Amino acid sequence: MRTCKRIKLSAVVPQATTVVIPKRNKPVEEIYRAVALVTAIEESVFRSKLRTREVAEARHMSIYFIMKYNPDFTLVHTGRLFGIDHSTVIWSRSNVENLFKSDRDYREKYLAIEALLTGKADHDA
Repeated sequence: MRTCKRIKLSAVVPQATTVVIPKRNKPVEEIYRAVALVTAIEESVFRSKLRTREVAEARHMSIYFIMKYNPDFTLVHTGRLFGIDHSTVIWSRSNVENLFKSDRDYREKYLAIEALLTGKADHDA
């Protein structure tokens, strides 16, 4: 099942190849639920100002997936969901990408959230 449509841009921009455009956005509440389920941290907690590592990681993952599945959201709009500014949103996204590459446990959480959001989660577990 294809969830994105492909658009050829080579006619418009000679060096361009293909851009994948998501067909629809994911509701923010759905992303919050997936992150809360995988991290075992309540939505109200990771949306708060708490700065413990576990809470911050859940917040960063939420920000990352909101931006990933809602490409029309600006950095400012996403930041307002959490009461932070756009530069913190940029840092959060970068942090998720770096930890995904270097931390196996973090990568497993990320992939579990991704599976829930894409409907590919193992429901028997």
